[in-house]
Amino acid sequence: MAEDPAPEVVAAEHPAPEVTVAVSFKDNGDTILDCVRSVFAQTHTDWRLLLVDDGSTDGGGDLVEAIDDPRVTVVRHATNLGTPVRLNEITDLVDTPYLARMDGDDLMHPERLERSLAVLRADPGVDVVGGHAVSIDARSRPTGMRPSLDTADPSAHLRYAPLVHATVTARTGWFAEHRYDPRYRRCQDQELWVRTLGRRRTVVLDAVLLYLREAGTVPAEKYARSMAGTRAVVRQHGPGLVGRLTSARMVATTHAKALVYRVAERVGAVDRVVARRAGDLPAAEAAAHAQVVERLRSVALPGIDG
Repeated sequence: MAEDPAPEVVAAEHPAPEVTVAVSFKDNGDTILDCVRSVFAQTHTDWRLLLVDDGSTDGGGDLVEAIDDPRVTVVRHATNLGTPVRLNEITDLVDTPYLARMDGDDLMHPERLERSLAVLRADPGVDVVGGHAVSIDARSRPTGMRPSLDTADPSAHLRYAPLVHATVTARTGWFAEHRYDPRYRRCQDQELWVRTLGRRRTVVLDAVLLYLREAGTVPAEKYARSMAGTRAVVRQHGPGLVGRLTSARMVATTHAKALVYRVAERVGAVDRVVARRAGDLPAAEAAAHAQVVERLRSVALPGIDG
């Protein structure tokens, strides 16, 4: 692997809080400020925000570098090495007891940190806390519910990732002991959850913790790469967990899903296919979440909004 140039770090001195919210992003210039606004909107305000730019070329790094708040640290890389490499880098940089994951095109629910930290503080035996996500489209409109499932069933973890990755807050030490595999530029979360079955205690909150951007943002090529990642996870871990025959069936299913997605893209039905991944969201709940999203997107950022 080529050596990555030393990153430029832009940060101010400030005491270490309880939790670091960490975002690895690339070319999220259209959404990264809204992502940050949702962190500033948290009911738990004792946080640090670590933004790691993995080689963006759309100006997103310049946008976040303009934020003027001592709780925000920006690390910029000229070279794109992929999400798992940057997530491991984040773990090495963080000096707070807890680490909250997030992606640059999503938004946190305002109570995410408060709810997640309450569980981790109350029970030292809990390693990982996650929760549900509301799926939003490219225009930030709620479209469905993406529940996280608290399951140790290996078949579920091999077919899909039952725990929505970007909802996760965990002990930083747990991430340090269980690092992401850099070979999985996609599905690195699925591989981690499969590999750590039986080696983590997870609590899934029955609460929405995140607004997950999906519809309108997942072209067929990207989905095909995800299916290729899932196949790699199944081939590596499946035979020992569910047997070779079941693993082969799972691999075949990923090929079929990728084909359906390609056909859907050709006929303009991709958003309907994406929506099937999410559960129903009643109209009243969708309207309530839409109001929350709009409040999040209206939060002022120092250095950006005056």
